[in-house]
Amino acid sequence: GAAPSENFNRISFAVNVQTSNARLFVELPQIAPDGELTFTAHEEEFGQADLTVTAFFDRRLLNDNISGVLALPPAVVRVLPRPRVFSISPNVGTGLGGTRVTIHGDHMGSQATKQNVTVTIGDEVCGSLDWISRVRLSCVSPPGLGPADVVVSVGQGLSYRSGRLVNAFTHAVLYYGGTDIAADQGYLAAAPSTVDIEQTIA
Repeated sequence: GAAPSENFNRISFAVNVQTSNARLFVELPQIAPDGELTFTAHEEEFGQADLTVTAFFDRRLLNDNISGVLALPPAVVRVLPRPRVFSISPNVGTGLGGTRVTIHGDHMGSQATKQNVTVTIGDEVCGSLDWISRVRLSCVSPPGLGPADVVVSVGQGLSYRSGRLVNAFTHAVLYYGGTDIAADQGYLAAAPSTVDIEQTIA
């Protein structure tokens, strides 16, 4: 007799996405044949998307073919806002650390997540963190040298999201002053020379 047909089991998914934020995704949610959901959210956007998933299957077992369509329970994807860092004040501190700074931004944690907020200046943790609100944090600068990025990270569940302000804080290692005789003014500045806090004193 004839050999039996090859057995197979194929499944595919169609995902319908509904969201009020048309810019939420760079790559829309999709489901691979193994059931893995993937998507890429726009880094500056946040919001919610409702997913309607339909599964299509086609199965052959021995000589029987079974095909069908199955509507799966609806799912919700929530994209949380990425922290944004606008400024830090003061933006210059001693290279030994110990400067109390205030960080201004947005989406920097909430009452529910404030215990999972961390701030780093350079690669070091900014200590004694005081979560004031989602738009303001305070902490004590770590030791360092020269310009450093300020990064605010918020943990929620198994995920972390972070925002960065490049070269926002500078560890100064030397302050110096003098007199500009030609201009008949004094001056105060700090090193390294990338620090621009020079001011004139009449």
